[in-house]
Amino acid sequence: AWSTTSSELKGLFAGATDAEVAVGRDGRSRGYGLVGYSSVAALKAALEANADREIDGRALIVRLDRQRDGAPPAKPARRAKREVEDNASGFSVFVGNLSFDTDKDGLYAAFAKFAPESADIGRGWGTVKFKSTASADKAIAEMQGKEIDGRAVRVRLDLKA
Repeated sequence: AWSTTSSELKGLFAGATDAEVAVGRDGRSRGYGLVGYSSVAALKAALEANADREIDGRALIVRLDRQRDGAPPAKPARRAKREVEDNASGFSVFVGNLSFDTDKDGLYAAFAKFAPESADIGRGWGTVKFKSTASADKAIAEMQGKEIDGRAVRVRLDLKA
């Protein structure tokens, strides 16, 4: 509903690590929100559990957010269930809010304790590929909000890998 707050949204989704209701410049809800999860298993469970849910008489549309960080959301699909697809060649994690000074070696080193296969870097973001889902899930859970080169990073499943 339009009056739902970020904390209420998080409370609606079991196992959510964070939730944010999008608001416009006028401070009013834009009618959608984003909910984060620390593992693929929790994400899949949330998609299934909330597929046909209503809040205050309004249908809840639950889907994967496949947008780049900062891009406006696409028009929501009509209640279609979507499957989370694992990478065929391993498992990739998106790391956002990186310093422009962070290089590929620095990103790899930050995730070294999770045994990454490789790391790649863009301007302000990067990806880290793992050999197993378990390693990627652990990296997502433990690195969310941690600082790399002085910036608190956002870590999530890389949906475009």
